[in-house]
Amino acid sequence: MFYQAFATNDSDYFKKETGIDFSFPQHLHPCLEFIIIQDGEMRINIDNPLY
Repeated sequence: MFYQAFATNDSDYFKKETGIDFSFPQHLHPCLEFIIIQDGEMRINIDNPLY
């Protein structure tokens, strides 16, 4: 696990990502992350439970 320090203290920072079958390693930061499904469905695996 790593601490994501990039842009985490910038109150104006916003990043939008779109994609299919994307993943990223476990990380910590003082921000929020939202996942919005616009069409269809998504399977999310967090520490083994599948949501």
